[in-house]
Amino acid sequence: MAVLPGRALTGLETYFGLAIDDHVEGDVSEADIDLHLEISVTGYRWDFGDGATMTGGRGTPDSRDSEIAHVYQRTGTYSPSVTVSWEVAYTADGEAGVVPGGVATEVTATVQVDQIRARLTR
Repeated sequence: MAVLPGRALTGLETYFGLAIDDHVEGDVSEADIDLHLEISVTGYRWDFGDGATMTGGRGTPDSRDSEIAHVYQRTGTYSPSVTVSWEVAYTADGEAGVVPGGVATEVTATVQVDQIRARLTR
């Protein structure tokens, strides 16, 4: 998971993104069984580590154009995470199916949130 700018400031947007393929296919042959897998993302659930969550896309890694953004209100160290839900479809020896309930994976990062204080002097 990419977190921009890597550290965050209270009151300003922090951007998130995940570098991941939304669809993966593969073939395996073992012990006279031919298996074809198609694995597709069905959803992303973002947890920003401060009680706020959102459902959305994968974001755009390393970009302030990411649609996944969050504003932290307090300083501290947070552990944001994204849970990716997958559908796994298979074909084995002419029989097709889908893994019931799908599969989920989770990625976690660490974000240090600081605060800027302005001091006016004459």
